[in-house]
Amino acid sequence: MKSVSVRAIVVLVAALAAAGAAAAKNKVTGIQLKDYNDYTAVVVSLDEPSKFSVKDLKGSDLAIVVEDCKTGGKSYKTGPKGVVTEAYAKDKDGDAWVVLKLTDRASRYSGKSTKSPARVVLKILKKPSKEPAGETGETKRTTKTGEGSGWEGVTLKDRGELNMPGVAAGCAVDLDTNFAIESDEMTPDKTPNVIDTIFIDPGHGGKYTGAAGPSNIIEKDVNLGISLRLARMLRDDLGVRVALSRVDDRMVLMKDRTRVANEIKADLFIDLHNNGVLNSKVRGTETFFLSDAKADWSRAMDYAENEEFIIENPDLVEGKTGLNLILAALAQNEFLQESSELAHYVQENLVHDMGTKDRGVKQAPFYVLVYANMPSVLLECEFLTNPAGEKLLVEPDSQEIIARSIYNAIKAYKEDFEEKMGTR
Repeated sequence: MKSVSVRAIVVLVAALAAAGAAAAKNKVTGIQLKDYNDYTAVVVSLDEPSKFSVKDLKGSDLAIVVEDCKTGGKSYKTGPKGVVTEAYAKDKDGDAWVVLKLTDRASRYSGKSTKSPARVVLKILKKPSKEPAGETGETKRTTKTGEGSGWEGVTLKDRGELNMPGVAAGCAVDLDTNFAIESDEMTPDKTPNVIDTIFIDPGHGGKYTGAAGPSNIIEKDVNLGISLRLARMLRDDLGVRVALSRVDDRMVLMKDRTRVANEIKADLFIDLHNNGVLNSKVRGTETFFLSDAKADWSRAMDYAENEEFIIENPDLVEGKTGLNLILAALAQNEFLQESSELAHYVQENLVHDMGTKDRGVKQAPFYVLVYANMPSVLLECEFLTNPAGEKLLVEPDSQEIIARSIYNAIKAYKEDFEEKMGTR
C-alpha cells in the first residue's frame, strides 16, 4: 500500500508540473527601452496578451510580473536608457519577471497591456531635473511662444554649445519662422493640377523628443532645423505656399498635423524625421510612403514613428477595430502611386547629395500618412544614433545640403507632375 501511495504522489506531482507548464504557454519575446523628456517607457513584447502586475523591490527598483509566462531561457538584458539603468527577464514561480534597475530620478509609474501586438508597456515618470544656475552675464535662450523650446533655464555654456557647433541650427529662434501653422492663416488651394501648396511636418516636438544621438543631440531639433531651411527654399526659390505643423519646439497632436494639411488642401505632405536604433553602427537614408498591405499593418505599433499616435489614440489603434479602420482608410487612398514617385525622387536625391548608404524606398504603416489627403512621404534622412550621422546632421551646412536636396526632388516632381497635367 505504501509503495502505491508513493507512486500516486509521484504521478500527481508530475501531472501538476505538466499542467503548470501547459498553463505557461506565453513567452517574453523582447524588452525595449524608449526615453522621452518626462518619462522612460519599458516595452515587454509577448507571444500572447497577458495580465501583469508591478512589484516594488528593494530600493527604488521594480519588477513587471507577467502572469503564466516564461522567458524561454533568455534574459533580454538591456539598458541603460533614461531612468532605467538595466532591465532583464527571469522566470519565477511560473511567471516572467522583468526586473528594472532604476536611477534616483525615477518617480511614479503607470502601465498597460495591449492585445495587438501583445505587450506590456510601463511608463516611469522622471523627477524634475535640477538645472545649474547661470553665471552672471550669460545669455539664456528664449522662444517666441509660451510652449517653450526645452532649453529654458539652461545657459549656452551649460549646453556645451561651443563644443557642439550647429546645435543652435535646430532651434527656431535662429531661422526664419514666418510660415503658416494653422489653416486660418492660409486660404485653401484651388489649383488641383498645379503643385503650389506644400505642407512640411517636422517630426516630434515638445515632450515628444524622438531619437537622441551619442552627444545628446535631439531629433526634434534637427528635424525642425532642416524643415525650416526647406520651407524657406520652397517659398523663396520655387515660389510656392508653405505651411508647417510647427515652427518652434511645441507638441502637435498627430491628428492636427494632417488636419491642417487637409484644410488648406496642400498638394504634398512631407513628414521629416531622422532615424534611431540601438545599434550605433547603422547608417543610411530611407524614404517611406504608405503601405496598403494587411501584413504590414499588423506590425504598425512596432514603429517608433507611430508611438505618438498610439499614445494619443489608444482606443483607436487597439485590436481588430483599429486595424479595420486603418484598412478602410487605405481603401480610399488614391495617392499611393504619386507618393511612390515622390518618394523615389527624394530618396535618389538625398543619397546622391549626402553620400549616405541607400536603404531604399519602402512602404510602411505610418498612421500620420493615412489621413493625409494628398501624396505624402516620410523621410528618414540619416541615423542620429550613429556618431558620424549625428555629426553630419547637427552641422548647419549639412542641414542646408539636406534641405536643398529635398527641395530639388520636390521641384523635379512638381515639373514632371505639371507636365503630365498639361499645366506647365
